[in-house]
Amino acid sequence: MYIGTISLRHQNDWTEITEDICLNMRSSLAVSNPSIDTNFEAFVFNAPSKDIAFHLIRTIKKHKNIYKIVSFKRIGRVTYEMSFLGSYSNSIRKIMLDNGIMVKFLIVYDGLEKYSFIAPEWINWDNLKDELRGVARIYDLDVKRVNSTTSSDLMSLSLEDEETLLLAFKRGFFDEPRKVDLNGLASELGLSKSTVNSKIKKGIRKILSVYFSGISAKDVK
Repeated sequence: MYIGTISLRHQNDWTEITEDICLNMRSSLAVSNPSIDTNFEAFVFNAPSKDIAFHLIRTIKKHKNIYKIVSFKRIGRVTYEMSFLGSYSNSIRKIMLDNGIMVKFLIVYDGLEKYSFIAPEWINWDNLKDELRGVARIYDLDVKRVNSTTSSDLMSLSLEDEETLLLAFKRGFFDEPRKVDLNGLASELGLSKSTVNSKIKKGIRKILSVYFSGISAKDVK
């Protein structure tokens, strides 16, 4: 079994607009129904103003791959939640599923889609990359082989914990000197400082426990 992440630019997809609007969006729910060529997806994101949030919704609504905006609401001071129905056949999720890959979570930022996933032993990596390159530009693919115990441990890391760690890493929280503090991360995530601190500690503890348990890794380039 493999676990991994992949970052790509899905050409002519709605996710490209996040580069101009400068938003980070995390998928909170995704359900695919190939029989009616439909994906249902829900995203949570922070926006610095209501105008930017509404601009995002209007732009997504007009995109050819989006069938319908199902819901849009404000759930925090700067945090919004949206859901929509979109094309399954034109989605990266279809390619993933066709190759036996289970998507753990998706983050959309800077015009890119970043997927965390689990893949079976029998997967054909060359075939996957060829299919993806037909509709997207791949920026990064990081894959490791793990045993079943390790996979279960990593799956127990929640979506919010993973997103918090990813944002902390991206913003330079772990750099020396530190480029962002807990207050900055808390503001961007729409969470309290203590909650962010707890999620970072819990995520690091989970990752270290997997690392020291003796992960068997193999990079796939």
